[in-house]
Formats: sequence, structure tokens, C-alpha cells
Amino acid sequence: MLLGYQVEGDIPSRFAAISSVIGEHCESLLKHCESLLEQCEAHLSHQGDNYLPFLPQFYRSHRAVFFQLLDVLPLKPSTDDTRLPAAISFIQQYREKRRTWLPITEKRTDETETQNQILLLDITIVRTKKR
Repeated sequence: MLLGYQVEGDIPSRFAAISSVIGEHCESLLKHCESLLEQCEAHLSHQGDNYLPFLPQFYRSHRAVFFQLLDVLPLKPSTDDTRLPAAISFIQQYREKRRTWLPITEKRTDETETQNQILLLDITIVRTKKR
């Protein structure tokens, strides 16, 4: 596909070139599209020394144990920072729901009928890069 993308010209020309490269393999690719995307995303995120995309396959089956652990162990911050306990409380709200992603914002309408985006979780605790 990269060879097709590198063709000189406009976007339709490039898509035509990509189509010609994957033409006979198209049906096979469509069957495995989701798996290929997951593998590509995992590879790309691993390039930055990010191991998080590889964890779900090993820990998804231990989800219930994780929530039971949170029930049994009352976690208390050693500082005044309450972001981690707030994050734990937030994920516990979704204990019974099986979702890949949790919404951290919500649209709410105030008394003047204005829609506002409300932040449900402060994610500044999450580091995006190694220090």
C-alpha cells in the first residue's frame, strides 16, 4: 500500500495505485482488517517504548479481580492530590459495562439552553511521554 501511496499525483490517483497493489488480496485483507489495525496500532505505540497497548490481551480476563481488589483495598493518597482516587472512583462507575473506551467528557445543557462540554475525569495525572 505504501508503494501505491508514493505514486505522483492527486488522491484519486494514489487510491487507484493502492487498489492495484492490493487488488487480488483485497478480500483477504478485509477479513483481517481489524486484526491488522490492532497489530499496526500496537506496533506504532511500541515504537515510542509504550507497553500499554500490549497489556489488555493479558489482563482483560482479570478485570473482575481488579475491581474486587479495589473493593477490598481502600487506596488513600499520601499527598493532597486527589486525582488518582477520583480516577479509581470514575472507573468503578463503569464496573458493569464492558467498553473499550470510557467517555471522559459529557455534553450538558445549562439553564440558558447552551451546550457545554463537561470534563468528567481529570487526566492530567497520565503522563504521555517518559521523563
